[in-house]
Amino acid sequence: MGFGDLLGEYAFEKYVLEMCIATIERGGVTSKLDTYEFVSSIEAWRLSIYPDKTVILSPGANLRQEITAFIEKNETSLRGPNCWLGTWINPDTGDCYLDMTVLYFRLEDAKREAIEVNKNARRKIVALYDFQHERSLYLWDERERAVSLPLARQKHLESSSVEENAGGDSSLLYSF
Repeated sequence: MGFGDLLGEYAFEKYVLEMCIATIERGGVTSKLDTYEFVSSIEAWRLSIYPDKTVILSPGANLRQEITAFIEKNETSLRGPNCWLGTWINPDTGDCYLDMTVLYFRLEDAKREAIEVNKNARRKIVALYDFQHERSLYLWDERERAVSLPLARQKHLESSSVEENAGGDSSLLYSF
């Protein structure tokens, strides 16, 4: 093995460690495997494109090892156009989700795609992630409560707080 091979290997290991650190510090992150680019605060929405391939890790799992294994198993898909690696820690359970996501720059397109994907998926998409406002936008409330926050009401959240738009219940919205 030459130094060129080692450099590529070290760059990949650094990328995986940066994914782990960002996931733990921020509660989740989205990045592109081909470029090691991380998505910042942009006007875009993300959703899991292959929800049945999502991996859910218990708290305390070896995140570095699990992210590496997830990448190895799904590398072909992750290198596809507009396919991103996403992580998210559920603040209620501490479970970490690893998934393959797609970005949409129009909310309506993201909602339409989520509905389409849900028609054939065993594991349903329950939310989109809004990068600009750093929060989840639920398609419906899957919790036991009869309360929901439809995306139509979430469309223009800039003018008021998250809590006001959730009817005073900020637990309806997760932040990554």
